[in-house]
Amino acid sequence: MGKEYSSIRTQGQREGTPTADWLKKWNISTKIQNPPYFGQVPAALGYIREYIKDTAYIQNQSTTESTRTYKQRIYATLQKISNASNMMQEMRITKMWPQTAWKNVWKNLKATPVRKSDLVTWYKVIHDIIPTGTQLNCINISPNDTCTECGIRDTLEHRLVECGEGEQTWQWTSSRIARMLRTSPENIPRVWLTRPDFRLWPTQCQRAVL
Repeated sequence: MGKEYSSIRTQGQREGTPTADWLKKWNISTKIQNPPYFGQVPAALGYIREYIKDTAYIQNQSTTESTRTYKQRIYATLQKISNASNMMQEMRITKMWPQTAWKNVWKNLKATPVRKSDLVTWYKVIHDIIPTGTQLNCINISPNDTCTECGIRDTLEHRLVECGEGEQTWQWTSSRIARMLRTSPENIPRVWLTRPDFRLWPTQCQRAVL
């Protein structure tokens, strides 16, 4: 990309070249803050589109700056832009719950001995991408965030353990887990359904709870 940029800048300074004519036509021979002609550049001239976008981040060559220094600055700026766009982005769910031991969550999801279809459903639950009322309202698809069954705020936890058969299912599940762990059902956290980062010993117990 750096070579293309430098080539465009050089050709754009030569009167009569196709690139110079295009740059003059769209008035993009100098740095501009908000490229107004980006959408008008034909897709076939993709390199000029990239040039237009990047000019907003690169200052024009000053009178005291040599061509060599200017080119080095171009390459350095474009490299920073490229590195920033290629950086691995943190997942939305891990940003929402930074205190969760997410490595354990992914290990537990992978190790759960159930059908693949059930794992897919649990994956959606863990990532909080089930279309609940709160989710749909957040993206302006639903006018409100209440449950259509009971009128209470329709969160993921509400769907799983509070509304309809979810409450009975959770009572049954938590009582079985409590029996395996020799504790009371009240001590089994609901968060295990949505962020299962627990580690139990021995491994047979961990697998049974999963």
